[in-house]
Amino acid sequence: MKCEMIRDLLPLYIDGLTSKESNQEIEKHLKNCGECQKYYQEMTGGIDNFSVITNEEFEDVNLIKKIKKKNRRKALGIFVGAFILSGVLMGVGFRLTHGVARYENVILNYGVQGDTAYLTMEGKPGYELNFSGTTDKNKSSLKVMYARNIWGNDKNIVRLEEECDKGGKPYQWILEFKDRIIVIEDGELVDEKIR
Repeated sequence: MKCEMIRDLLPLYIDGLTSKESNQEIEKHLKNCGECQKYYQEMTGGIDNFSVITNEEFEDVNLIKKIKKKNRRKALGIFVGAFILSGVLMGVGFRLTHGVARYENVILNYGVQGDTAYLTMEGKPGYELNFSGTTDKNKSSLKVMYARNIWGNDKNIVRLEEECDKGGKPYQWILEFKDRIIVIEDGELVDEKIR
C-alpha cells in the first residue's frame, strides 16, 4: 500500500475499525516505513516505539464491543419492560379502583323539602363517589363513578339540591349507572331504564 492510503486508514486503525486484512497490510507497511511510523506515533500521542496490535488483541477489542452492545440492549430491554409493566399495573390498578358504579352499589334518596328538590347518594363503605357529566340550566346528566377509598371504610354521601319549579320547568337529574339509567324530576322518579 502507498503511504497516502496508509495515512488515510490510520485513524480507523487506531479506533479498531479496520478489517483483519487491512490491519495486516497497515502493520506490514508501518514496520518498513519510518515516515508512516513517525506519523502513527504523532497520532497516538508520541509513543516512542511502534507496537503492533495483534489479531488476538483486535479480537479481544471486538469481543468487548460486542459485550457492551449486548449489555446496552439488555438495559434498554429492561427499561422498556419496566415501563410497559408499570403502565399495565397502573391500568389494572385504575380498573380495580375506578369504574362506573352499579345501581346496587349506591343508595339513592330523593324527594322535596319545602321548595327544594334533593337527591342524596351514598356509596358503599370504602368507596368514594365521583361524577362525570354536564349540568345545564334545568338539567344535570351525571355518570356515577366511584373510587376505592384505600384508607378506611368511611361512608361517602353526596347531596344535590335545586329549587323546584324554576320558571315552570322541572329540574331533572339523569343518573347513569353501569346497569341502568335513572331520571329524577323535582324530587320524583320519572324514568328508569335497565341496560
